[in-house]
Amino acid sequence: MNVNFLSQRISAPQNIYSAQTKSELKASSGIGYDNLSPLKSDTVSFGAARYIVRPSNYRSHSLHTTSFQDILLEKFVLQNPVLRAMGEDYYKVLCGIDSVKASVFSICENIEHLVKSPDSIIDKIRRSGSFQIFDKIRATAYCDNPYNMDSLLLILSDMEKSGYPITKVPKNLSELMKKGYVPFDEERMIMKYMANPKDKDVTAEVRNFFIENGYDIKEVRQLLSGLKSLGREPNKEEFLAAVSQLTKKVPDVDIRLNSERLTPEQIAKLPEKYRYCIGVPQGSGYEDIQIRFNTNSVKYGTKDRSTPHELIILFGKNYYDAKTRESTFIYSNLRKFKELNVKRYLDNPDFDKYTELYRTMKDAIEGLFVNNVSKIEFSNAKCADFLKSDERKTISFTKGAIEDFERFFKVLYSGLERPYKKEMNSTNISREQRSELRKALAKDRATLIEMRDKLRETIRLYNSSEAYKLTEPKPEPVKASKKSPKAKKIDTKA
Repeated sequence: MNVNFLSQRISAPQNIYSAQTKSELKASSGIGYDNLSPLKSDTVSFGAARYIVRPSNYRSHSLHTTSFQDILLEKFVLQNPVLRAMGEDYYKVLCGIDSVKASVFSICENIEHLVKSPDSIIDKIRRSGSFQIFDKIRATAYCDNPYNMDSLLLILSDMEKSGYPITKVPKNLSELMKKGYVPFDEERMIMKYMANPKDKDVTAEVRNFFIENGYDIKEVRQLLSGLKSLGREPNKEEFLAAVSQLTKKVPDVDIRLNSERLTPEQIAKLPEKYRYCIGVPQGSGYEDIQIRFNTNSVKYGTKDRSTPHELIILFGKNYYDAKTRESTFIYSNLRKFKELNVKRYLDNPDFDKYTELYRTMKDAIEGLFVNNVSKIEFSNAKCADFLKSDERKTISFTKGAIEDFERFFKVLYSGLERPYKKEMNSTNISREQRSELRKALAKDRATLIEMRDKLRETIRLYNSSEAYKLTEPKPEPVKASKKSPKAKKIDTKA
């Protein structure tokens, strides 16, 4: 476990509790401090007793053994006011750029989630297993036509002029090749080097080319060494296999729009450096453009030289509301599948029968909600914001869909103990291991029940008449004619 990033400050400043009380910390971070449990993927504890911010029902300054999650949470709580200051500056800059003033974009005024809370950061680390969080600071912009790449280039230019250039991130070429990248053409200079390995000018040319294009020169040297070891010029297949292992830094922009709307003419407007940024919408039909900007964080008193600032571009307010609902009622619940310990058996050939059952039921449950809710939510919102149409499909679950939902969960729940029981019956397992497996099974059962109950509430919500609303302008009131002074009032709530 790498904890080097904690070595500089493993404990809080001594005067923290006199200068900033627990209530002030809660107010500044916007979170409450529930009972803390260790990270799912890391249960290391540090034995030294120390002071930790705790809920009000705990005794002030009580001593306890510090878990790794406690230390992480404290780190992010202390960091939160700095992130808040950075987020507020970021929001002000967004609201003042030329493309916003010209009404090409509008900025979402809901700044409640401008900065990711410490609890949310911890949760994301636990789920992803990575300490790299790229959306600690985020904002949302609306654009009437995000398919027009002129608009995207305009906001990128405005933000760079304002001191927020695009972050560059390393991407494996094998991933970029899936998006249409053809390394054989661009990296042809390697072949040139292979033909003239003693030519110093060619060597310098190759080195400069790769540095300018964001490659790791050490990786390139290793690649060249491997290719030279063949004793001959590599064929196309060998060359592609070797080059696909390289990584290069590319702009951190994800364009996830419908390919039918994002025409080749629009894509042609993008500079070559953005050609790897074209992706596809999510399976739920959700579309957006995501950008990570960078800025100098040192001026805020942090030791980090840069902190990513995320911007999500959507069709409009209705799409934002649909995204919020879908995330709250669908995505956040289905995401609990990733928290199940039983996943450890899925890649084991000894549990193939259970793997097939689990994946079939999981896919069926996800498909039920994606098809019945998610796709319709985003389609309705896109019609309202992009097409300016009041056409809307009804979201509801039929009796058959509800029965399927209950049946899928029943099969999934009843089969949950199969892999655990098979492992617990193994002869080469200790009593302690059996105990841990029982705990893991009990936790998985509790997670499934919680997921089922919350998804039941989702079904009840969408089957009610007030499940959701589109943000539509109220119709103009009809003026009564002179001949009919007692005209009926128009119900603007309809």
